[in-house]
Amino acid sequence: MPQHPAAVYLFLAMPTGGKDLSVEGQVIAPTLTASLVYDDAREGIRWLVDVLGFRATTVYESPDGDVAFAELVWRTGVVFVSGRPPCSNPWSKVGPASIALAAEDAQAVDRLYHRAVAVGAEIIRPVHDARTPAFPDGSHQFDLRDPGGNLWTVGTFRPRIALKVEGAASSGC
Repeated sequence: MPQHPAAVYLFLAMPTGGKDLSVEGQVIAPTLTASLVYDDAREGIRWLVDVLGFRATTVYESPDGDVAFAELVWRTGVVFVSGRPPCSNPWSKVGPASIALAAEDAQAVDRLYHRAVAVGAEIIRPVHDARTPAFPDGSHQFDLRDPGGNLWTVGTFRPRIALKVEGAASSGC
């Protein structure tokens, strides 16, 4: 495990026009984005692409050739990736995180699991079916760890967000 494992930071993107999620001409603007800092950002990007099927859409290099900033896309989600900054920067001392990817179906989970096993990824828990109070419909899922120490879960769970309905009565609380 690296000396300073990667971590996830969550940034809230402020949507314009009061929209929580905009879809304009096939562009989705997520309002919550994870950011991963790796000791070796290129290795982290390679792992995300090769193992989990992310797509690197933007990669900017720093003057020393490290990854200053990258955007990687998975389905409708995006993750920011960068190399670890110098010790004087507060972002240099971050810890590992847990990230969940919601696959479209059980077959997609199985395909990603077999892909991860084939490339020698560190599997923490093999494919299994889980049911929790948070996901009463269950999830077909597996867990693995990336080179930065982050724990990833790939499953069929479907987090749901209740949308605020305009003009809905307030509970008074």
